Amino acid sequence: MEESAKQVFKIKYITVVILLNIFLFAAAAAVAIFFIVPAEAGYKNPVLVILALITILSGLLTRKHYIATKEWLEIHAKPEEPSEQNESA
Repeated sequence: MEESAKQVFKIKYITVVILLNIFLFAAAAAVAIFFIVPAEAGYKNPVLVILALITILSGLLTRKHYIATKEWLEIHAKPEEPSEQNESA
């Protein structure tokens, strides 16, 4: 893989990882708030709805970016051919 392709892949990978982390933290926060915060708290339901929307949106974006990165990698990640010096050794 060429150096420029490695840089592009690095950016794509970081994007997918950040989106996946947002997905996991939002889902974990929603579950924690659901069980920890009492039902009488007025902010419980709006926070749960917001976290659920963040979880759904980040999950969809993660999937979209993961598929695009995987397709890009299949095109650009070709094994390097051995050089002539390595063949003669």
